[in-house]
Amino acid sequence: MNEPLIRVENLTKVYRIGAVDFPALVDVNFQIENGEFISIMGPSGSGKSTLLNILGALDRPTAGRVLVEGFDLFQRDDNQLAEFRNMKLGFIFQAHNLLARTSVLANVALPGMIAGESKAKRKERARELLELVGLGDRVTRKPNELSGGEQQRVAVARALMNYPLIVLADEPTGNLDSKTGYEIVAMMKRINMEQGTAFVLVTHNPQFASETERVIYLRDGRVTEETRESVTALSRHNELEAQRKLVDETIRKASATMTRLIKESDRLLS
Repeated sequence: MNEPLIRVENLTKVYRIGAVDFPALVDVNFQIENGEFISIMGPSGSGKSTLLNILGALDRPTAGRVLVEGFDLFQRDDNQLAEFRNMKLGFIFQAHNLLARTSVLANVALPGMIAGESKAKRKERARELLELVGLGDRVTRKPNELSGGEQQRVAVARALMNYPLIVLADEPTGNLDSKTGYEIVAMMKRINMEQGTAFVLVTHNPQFASETERVIYLRDGRVTEETRESVTALSRHNELEAQRKLVDETIRKASATMTRLIKESDRLLS
């Protein structure tokens, strides 16, 4: 039987403030398969960000294990974890965190430079990724010359620079309007399907979550439910939009008919 990409076993994280312990995660168990697109949902304070930080090797658990391709992640020292983050993970945040004075191309290429990739290869890879996210004609632009949605597309491209095993996206649509948010989630889903890169999406939006293959629900640091989605949010959104347009058209036709009947009645009575 093949190992999952990531297996989370009995994961617990406790923060101590003074003499008081605050459990952020309690005995969390789940796994992520190669090429899977999952989402994590839960109210504020449920442990979503803590869980993502541990999956991203930005924080260590108090107890439990995170196995990546069968290897215990936190048996590694800090230098090894830093290398793992740069070479095996991609990160997308709510704030795009782009370098303001640097071109879009250089922003995307930055993880490749940190990894020691040659200038020619990282520029070639960055151009390919900007084409992938629909910004092939924006390579020389600065971030402040792009819209919010375009900036987040650059962040997605940057996350893919070093061919990561998995991309961790923490509320990537939080600063975007709903239409642009749908476009970002749809683009991530397309990349997941075409490239086979696994994604973890943390979101408060149930419609965005239902675009993923599986939703993990957290409350008070515990996994309360897991569901597999069969009907996509974008499909429901499109269906509702079609229904709304049909209703609007029906009302328009009814109004026109009423106006015509009133005019005809006035003509007959005059």
